Amino acid sequence: MRHGDHRWRLWLMRALLFLFFVFGFFQISAPSAFAEPLDSTSERNLKRLNEVAEQVRLSYCEPDKRRAFEGAIKGINAMPGRKDAAQLVLSTPDFDGFSKAYQEALQAKIDRLELDKVVLNGMAQAFDASNEFVIQRETPSGMRAGILVQFKVDSSGPVIVHPIPDGPAAVAGLLAGDRLKAIDGKPLTGLSMEEIANKLRGASESEVTVTISRAGIEKTFSMQRSETNSFSHVRYQVVDGIGVITALSFQWDTGTEVRDAIRAIRQDIRKPKGFIVDLRYNGGGLLDGVIGLVDQFASRGLIVVDQPEIQCSTNLPRRIYARPNDESKGAPVVVLVNNETAAGAEVAAVGLREIRHAKIVGQPTSGVAHSFIAIGNISMGSELGFLRLRMGTYLPFSGKSFDGTGIIPDVLVETGDWRGDAAMDQAIQLLNAPRNQKPR
Repeated sequence: MRHGDHRWRLWLMRALLFLFFVFGFFQISAPSAFAEPLDSTSERNLKRLNEVAEQVRLSYCEPDKRRAFEGAIKGINAMPGRKDAAQLVLSTPDFDGFSKAYQEALQAKIDRLELDKVVLNGMAQAFDASNEFVIQRETPSGMRAGILVQFKVDSSGPVIVHPIPDGPAAVAGLLAGDRLKAIDGKPLTGLSMEEIANKLRGASESEVTVTISRAGIEKTFSMQRSETNSFSHVRYQVVDGIGVITALSFQWDTGTEVRDAIRAIRQDIRKPKGFIVDLRYNGGGLLDGVIGLVDQFASRGLIVVDQPEIQCSTNLPRRIYARPNDESKGAPVVVLVNNETAAGAEVAAVGLREIRHAKIVGQPTSGVAHSFIAIGNISMGSELGFLRLRMGTYLPFSGKSFDGTGIIPDVLVETGDWRGDAAMDQAIQLLNAPRNQKPR
């Protein structure tokens, strides 16, 4: 071998070693967006989120989970500081693409719980903008008492919708329409409904002052908080030989409570002239409670059809019929409604009208006929949450939806003022009138 060849080969080997060192070093050491392995918590979260995506897919009859993952990825990309990553993963809205987006967000120091909430909302809202992830917050055991009042926040601030009868607010003299101004002397300007509700809560029998504005005049009322679970969601009384049953909301045992109320009324008056079912200010609740109430006044008939917007083998229409109970023994029924009557309460009102030919008295209702399902028990650190998914529309026996339009009463009654109850007076007049005579 010639000396020149040896030097040439030695130079070539040195050059190759240099290139390997330079490019090999950078190949091994260059930062990769996905180089860091996921910790065990993140791996569990990804597995859990994948399972939720599967449940959402089945609920909406999707052939795969791509739409759910696409919604999750869009949610991640919309988070502060993540918009630059949008094109990187949107081309692959599958589990791998979602996993990469999730891991990249964690490496960008985004809080894991906030990230999970964004992912869950993104999955749900990919199918309907009204879907949402809801945290179930447990009220501390020492803060479960309140003044028992329903209120809402409109463009002018918080306003009382309905003081629950016999509750602290009603006993103190608060009225529907009163504007809430302050609690314990602290103004409520700019606070959310949840923040105001938290200020109204406290220990049982603790004192609280509430300042309201009525007809432009401010007044302050003092009262003691009462345990909310000591008040039933169903109340009853006898007025002029008529049984009056008020349902404030629908719970799993509403049917049983209404049955017991009817039986108690029949013990007071053997043969009532009829029944008034007061659903004013009732915003709905559990469908089982709605069906339970209607069951107590009906012996047969279709109450409601839960009509899914998308149908498949896992999502078929559900027809719900009355069971042969009729604790009312066929007595006439009048239903009271107003603008705050919504959702399940509207289903109950129209069900009683169509099955029992009940008269509806009051104001047009809210017109919320959406049916929802819940995918629940989703762990979020120390809290639990659930996905609330809109699935379809409730249709009465007639097939005419009240979604968006509300239920128009048979007898329209103006709101009136705090000095009387015009709708209740009209209902009593209806039940006292001879069957073949209409009240004026």
